[in-house]
Amino acid sequence: MPFVGTVHAGGRRVLAQTIPFLPDVCHVLCSGNFSIEATLRLNGYNGTLTSSDISLYTSALGAYFAGDEMDLMLRLDLYPELEPLAAYLGDMESKAALVALALDIIKVYPRKNLFQGRLYAHYMSTLDAKIEKTKEKLRKRKDTLRLDEYKAEDAWARSVRFPGDAILTFPPTVSGDYARFYADLETLFEWPAPTFEPLTTGDAFAERVATHDGPWIFGTEKGGPELEAHLGPPFALAQTDTAISLYSNIPQLAEMPRLIRRHLVSEDPHWPRLTSHDTIGPKSKLTVHVARLTHLNYLRQLYTGVDAVQGPGDWGFAVAIDGKCAGLLIFKASKFGMKIEGEVRDDTVYMLSDTPVTNEKYPRLSKLMLFAAMSKEVQHVLEAKSLEPVNWIVTTAFSKRPMSMKYRGVFKLVSRKERADGTNVLNYAGPAGSVTLKQGFREWYRRFEEGK
Repeated sequence: MPFVGTVHAGGRRVLAQTIPFLPDVCHVLCSGNFSIEATLRLNGYNGTLTSSDISLYTSALGAYFAGDEMDLMLRLDLYPELEPLAAYLGDMESKAALVALALDIIKVYPRKNLFQGRLYAHYMSTLDAKIEKTKEKLRKRKDTLRLDEYKAEDAWARSVRFPGDAILTFPPTVSGDYARFYADLETLFEWPAPTFEPLTTGDAFAERVATHDGPWIFGTEKGGPELEAHLGPPFALAQTDTAISLYSNIPQLAEMPRLIRRHLVSEDPHWPRLTSHDTIGPKSKLTVHVARLTHLNYLRQLYTGVDAVQGPGDWGFAVAIDGKCAGLLIFKASKFGMKIEGEVRDDTVYMLSDTPVTNEKYPRLSKLMLFAAMSKEVQHVLEAKSLEPVNWIVTTAFSKRPMSMKYRGVFKLVSRKERADGTNVLNYAGPAGSVTLKQGFREWYRRFEEGK
């Protein structure tokens, strides 16, 4: 069962500490994968707990967790090949398991490449076993959550229904982000979907929550002056790959501000590293090697500035020159598309880190990491691991300047947004598979080393 819409662990640790100050009834808006509810129950909250959301994924699981039923039909006119799934539309437990599994099946249904084709065939040939395994996971989660009620309902409407009770919410960060994520799944099924207003963590919904007649906790990945104008200062900050802010009107929480730091598990790989005593020449060889994230985390912590936020990645590579480690690449699956050259692209992967080793002799190794990231060799591995086409490498830089000198001339600047403090949030994209490692090294050497 995929874990979609999960609140970051740092935020969950803070939520667990709020339990002594919560009333006997709590309502979670935008439940996602029920991580708020699970956090409360696992840490001793025994009051009445309700959940709500507007997606099919959450609503099918929520109905099962709350002991309810939900009408559900397959759109076999659009997906005739998925007719075998109809056998699991009986009881609510089977429906919930089917929706959870279908979220994975629908991703590979297009069979855009060999990996997707093989995985699709595997899902369809092992449906019974996978449904049963998913049911087991759902039963355990149901026992943990002990939901008293679930409603497929718009958060705007639900936020005014419970005066005096507590509201807990962690709304979507980007307008329509989860709607896009679930779009294919929603086309596979017919169900009584609720109507809803667009919802993000902007100041409009924050104002609605702040006027709630009762306790509330509001979490977001996009804190700032606009939100604080309605919610007040955050009582907790979690440093992740995106900074998480938690706000509340519960007095005891404001008196105990917290800063939650992420701890990355790391270990020294003891690899030979490129030093200023080594020489890079026109015949040097650039290679990439799939590596353990714990090893890459060690190097990232060693060579990244102390102010950089370091979140966990999904896949990583060591980048070497003539057999010596020259840097690292860490990637994370992109949940949502990015607008590139006027089109929202879903064939992207997010680059969390492109860190070179420190080397005074070769200060432009950082640009070599970018050529390595765009290589066909890295693209092939990323597509094999993600089971999705990867045609763009996207990343974010923060600068007081209107552009990043690190990415300029190699990646494309696709968006710029200025923060209140004058810092520019710069989104960059580079074409994946546009060079081989050999071609990328030659281009880097010609442009940034030869004749300098």
